[in-house]
Amino acid sequence: MNDLLFGVDDEWKAWYENGMLLDAHWLAQSDHLREWSVFHEHERWPNCNSDDLYEKRLGQWMMKQRTQAFRRKLSLARIAVLDRIHPGILSPKATTNRCDVIPPEWLAVFDAWAAETTEKKVRWYKFPSIGMPYVAEARSFKEHIVRTAKWYEDFQPEDCHPSRTTPGTMPDVLSYLLFPDERTREHEHLPPRPFTENRVERTPPLYHSNCGKLFRMPDELLGKIDQVMDLLLPNNLYEKLKNCTPDGFVTLMLDGEHAFDHFHVGKTGYYYTEICNIMETKQPQPRRAHFGCSYGPPRRFPRLGVHCQRFALYGAAHRAYADVRCRPMPEVLYDISVAVWKHIWHELSPLSKCCPPFWVSAQLYPFIAGPSKHLSIKGEMRIHKDGGVQKLDPNGQPEMDTTSTSADRYFSSTILGSDVVMLTIGDTMDYHLIRPDPAKGQDHTMSAGEARENWEEDRKEQKQGNKRLKLVKTIPLDEGSIYIHTANDDEMYHHTLSYPQEILDSHDENHIRVALVFRWLSKSAYFRHDESEDRSRRYSMVNRYAFQKLNNWKKGPLWYKALGYADGKGNNPIKKLME
Repeated sequence: MNDLLFGVDDEWKAWYENGMLLDAHWLAQSDHLREWSVFHEHERWPNCNSDDLYEKRLGQWMMKQRTQAFRRKLSLARIAVLDRIHPGILSPKATTNRCDVIPPEWLAVFDAWAAETTEKKVRWYKFPSIGMPYVAEARSFKEHIVRTAKWYEDFQPEDCHPSRTTPGTMPDVLSYLLFPDERTREHEHLPPRPFTENRVERTPPLYHSNCGKLFRMPDELLGKIDQVMDLLLPNNLYEKLKNCTPDGFVTLMLDGEHAFDHFHVGKTGYYYTEICNIMETKQPQPRRAHFGCSYGPPRRFPRLGVHCQRFALYGAAHRAYADVRCRPMPEVLYDISVAVWKHIWHELSPLSKCCPPFWVSAQLYPFIAGPSKHLSIKGEMRIHKDGGVQKLDPNGQPEMDTTSTSADRYFSSTILGSDVVMLTIGDTMDYHLIRPDPAKGQDHTMSAGEARENWEEDRKEQKQGNKRLKLVKTIPLDEGSIYIHTANDDEMYHHTLSYPQEILDSHDENHIRVALVFRWLSKSAYFRHDESEDRSRRYSMVNRYAFQKLNNWKKGPLWYKALGYADGKGNNPIKKLME
């Protein structure tokens, strides 16, 4: 029975053991329906009159559940399972669109939160560009973050009590919103943590209202950082990378045991005709591993033949969204995210103060010295924004433009108004904020290309020893530093990351930086869960929209093949699942 109920949480097992008709066969049918809902999101439910036998049988099974629910013959356990697949699925008029009706239990919580604050306190936090509040409708910051992420669809408040939650899960994250008195709150009453020691800025400061802040990592985290490095780069791999050649770096990352994802990139950069594993290349972009707090236990996707688990998602530019990856957050990483959140709580935005970050990206930035500067591997972050920019439409309403971000509108998951927090392990890199040049008529809506021109002009002036244009502010991120990239900075400026110029100008020794990047995200998706899968698609996203983008993309067949979904004969099981 334990094998049959793999992926079923303890609550469901208890229902089965108590004879509440949650048997293994019924659970298997619900898994089929969950898989259908993922591959037909916003399209349709299975048709009980379909010519396709599979769809017909699944449609008939779903109609049977609706009929039993109408006659009040469906157990509470089964209703709970189906509601977790899709709120309101048992209604005869249910649509495939997610239900926006907020349960009364959550409405009561929203009322309680509203009583703790005032509208003035909520509305003062505004977009720096258009002067409109981040929270326009909700009555508190907590209500806004719950509404934005739509957590009310997946969790009941009473299920999020700390006594019932597990670290590394979304209910445990929500416990900080719902039951703060049950959590230790000493961080709220202590004085603000000191910033890191003053430095001599390499460039004049920018004149903006809410610049990011740099902190020193607390000593109590040092032991946990060692555990994280053992998780990400085991078997002394960090020291091996510090002493390898560019070719040796490729070999170590391709064949070595480490936690970073083997995602895919164009073989020749942005303009490509072939796709390869990132570990096969010497490209400068960081190697990544994404970890998220789980929305629930793994679920079996029967026709796909794999278990999948749901996490928050964060898109990536210039590669297929189906190749975006995420996996369960280890407890040590979750402990660090909570500890860092408490350490800098006083300086976070009102939205980021609500709960700890629940998504972490581990990023490896290599600088591997080659026989010449041009043959070195120089890890860097491209110039971009995270959350897009706000504009006013013709009716004077806010409208988001995501052309400079890491993802399109569907996958632009950043909760606007929240911060991004970065913790540095290893060697120093420089974080650059690039501002618009008013002399060119630029403002916060400037493109990434325009930002690059400003960046290059500023660097040229620096090399010539001339007065700086004040278009770039540089913040050195060294070992143990914690930096807050504020919502204000992301709105008003582009940012990039590179090794200091003195390192770029030399090729004497290797440098390795590992960064932990913490985020608050609004959207979620299912990801493949089987750790024993081939690395080409291990932990990759399973999402209809992501696959539709591939179907409509000229290079889609290349990506399907790279992910192992298509063979040489043109067979593609994903397209069949979406029919």
